[in-house]
Amino acid sequence: TTVPDTFRIVRRSADTLTYLGTQLFLDLTRIPPTPGRQAVFVFSTRAFAPKVANLTPFLRARYDSDSTAFKLNEAALNESPLVNEANYTVNPDGTLGLRLPWIAVAFYGPNVTIANALDDNMYDFYRSQAVQAGGSTLAPGEIQSVITHIDGGTGLFGSLSRVSAALYVRRPDGLPIARISR
Repeated sequence: TTVPDTFRIVRRSADTLTYLGTQLFLDLTRIPPTPGRQAVFVFSTRAFAPKVANLTPFLRARYDSDSTAFKLNEAALNESPLVNEANYTVNPDGTLGLRLPWIAVAFYGPNVTIANALDDNMYDFYRSQAVQAGGSTLAPGEIQSVITHIDGGTGLFGSLSRVSAALYVRRPDGLPIARISR
């Protein structure tokens, strides 16, 4: 595996936002492209107060409709599909401008948003895993195997570079955020 070069956050719009108000914008330094493809990212948002009272409206509706299958701890981490840098704005200074969509925020309160730049092995695993899990345009019987780049076995040997930013999401109605009990 070849570890993607490091990158960093050079600007951010805010560290506290009101849900459905102004979105979070991050400007990241670009990483050198991997030969043969653009840089590929997976973005994650992790909530630190995953309580029913802190669910944002999108996931609250899902919880209300099927609370038996809904797991708060699983909803605390949301991940994007694979995204290449062509999906984002290249700023005049050469940085990548990224906008965090509100659908990525599952809970009010303290969160962290994480940008992961993937190496070829992680990229191949994620993209072939997505085909296995559905959402593909392949016909039944045409589903390819998960690409793992392991000879003589099954597994994943890959790497990524990561940056993160803390984010506090306020409720639009001004109600308090449920605290974490220790």
